[in-house]
Amino acid sequence: MELGSHPVGMVVAGALGAAAGRTLMVWAARRAGPRLMGPATRANVDYLAGRLHGRGGTWGAAALLAVSPPPATALYIAAGLVRINLAVVAAACFAGRLVTYGIAVAVVGAAAAQIADRL
Repeated sequence: MELGSHPVGMVVAGALGAAAGRTLMVWAARRAGPRLMGPATRANVDYLAGRLHGRGGTWGAAALLAVSPPPATALYIAAGLVRINLAVVAAACFAGRLVTYGIAVAVVGAAAAQIADRL
């Protein structure tokens, strides 16, 4: 990588941005979701929320959010509807994206170095 780029800074900034955006989406789903659902759907979501809340369910949901691929919008909306703790969502997203983006930057850096050697 050239042009004065800082790969670690790019990874951290990207992960922070992703975590902030996803946390905002969870908050919005939490606020607007119940108003948009019918009574039967709301009852199903409430049942699921009751099953997920507690130590094992919350950390299981956090693990799912952390390992989910970047296009996991539906999972984050569901996390908002079942009212998963926003701090847990933010931390899970940040950790997952930190690993994902770190791997991506490392792979791209290695590929760029090999291409530069061949030119």
